[in-house]
Amino acid sequence: MKLNKYLWDIYKESSKGQKIIQLFSDGPLDELLEQYLGEFHLGKETTAEFIDNLIDFTKSPSIPEELTIEEAEKLFEDIITLGISLADEMGGKEELDPEAEDFLSLIPIFSTWLFNHFPDYFKPYFYKNKFYQLTRIADTFGIELPPIPLKRYKQERIKYYWELCKSFLAFQEENKMTAYEFCAFIYDFAHNFISQS
Repeated sequence: MKLNKYLWDIYKESSKGQKIIQLFSDGPLDELLEQYLGEFHLGKETTAEFIDNLIDFTKSPSIPEELTIEEAEKLFEDIITLGISLADEMGGKEELDPEAEDFLSLIPIFSTWLFNHFPDYFKPYFYKNKFYQLTRIADTFGIELPPIPLKRYKQERIKYYWELCKSFLAFQEENKMTAYEFCAFIYDFAHNFISQS
């Protein structure tokens, strides 16, 4: 079934829908994580601090003001192959090296950080431990998900996040949603719809 525009418009204009859209647009990060992160190996406070540090202190790769979809893909490729360098105002430095860190396990953090900068191209990814829910949503609403790489192909599984982002953007554009509306759709509207069916 396709997205029922009438039901979606009612949700979008409702006080609940407006509140969720606002939460993704500029709501408190800790509230967003509390509501949608779910089970994660880092606590919500630690996760929020990690994301805030990425937003405030990332030196490499440099984050431009704007980029194209091709540049967004290259940015993500640079992050997962070259890593991330942070430097705070006190001169402290930290390197996140993809050879030493499990970047796949950090996708909820990286995705939320990148969403903060480029919400059209990157979406927070909180379905890591409940992928079956995402597939039900995709099947129900006609979101084309890319083929899933086998578990043994770790780098391809990290890159899968970017492939999902392209699918999300296509659905967002097809249904004339903002990035924040899409997030409200996939984490609240669609999630609640499949829970009741």
